[in-house]
Amino acid sequence: MVRKHLLLSTLIAVGIFTIPGCKGNAGPTTEQQHLVQTESQKLHDWFEARYQDQIARSPMTATYLGLDKNQDKLDDTSQLAADETTALSTAWLKEMRQNFDPDRLDAPTALSYRLYEFAAEDEIASAEYSDHDYIFNHMFGPHADLPSFLINYHKITDVRDAENLIARLGAVEAYLGHYADRAEAQAKKGILLPRFVYEKIRVASQNIISGEPFTGPGQSPLWEHFIKEIDALDIASSEKDVLRRRI
Repeated sequence: MVRKHLLLSTLIAVGIFTIPGCKGNAGPTTEQQHLVQTESQKLHDWFEARYQDQIARSPMTATYLGLDKNQDKLDDTSQLAADETTALSTAWLKEMRQNFDPDRLDAPTALSYRLYEFAAEDEIASAEYSDHDYIFNHMFGPHADLPSFLINYHKITDVRDAENLIARLGAVEAYLGHYADRAEAQAKKGILLPRFVYEKIRVASQNIISGEPFTGPGQSPLWEHFIKEIDALDIASSEKDVLRRRI
């Protein structure tokens, strides 16, 4: 997840550093100043387009950022999607270098150029060793991060939000399944966690699926949270019953 969102985090950062219309160290003539401003604005617009591209490919990031986009979907966590992300980063870096000259930019935008360049180069180089980054571990991982995301970021304020949650819950098997496939591929290469970690992962995972609507006493954390959210909605009891049965 860290590598996946590195460029997106950088795009957010360069949005802060890139100031449209800032003259910075513009040349002595009005024509040169205009050229610097124009080129800087073009790169600013390019960064914004890449930012939107990244958001479109990550529904969960949109939710983290409070954007009302693709709230019924989870991210594609397959190896194919990870490879596509690296390919896009490579293509975008090449495009930026071909179309923009940092010497023709104002100082803040030139800094943004270098920040993006550094982040892209780092992501592309890291991709070669991405399968050495443990998918699951005892401190964090998709088995724990996904429930936390759904509880803390997927708010239910109306029926539409509840419907989106139900759709996301339906996508959990594929979401975690892709991660499991990648972890199995690691294991086949001999990339294994220390033996004692597996039991810790099992216990953490079991805690999430213990209680209603699974097995065992009490309520699972997800079920308990979202039942409370649905009960708080200002809708008829019959509508709440329908939503409860569908979760």
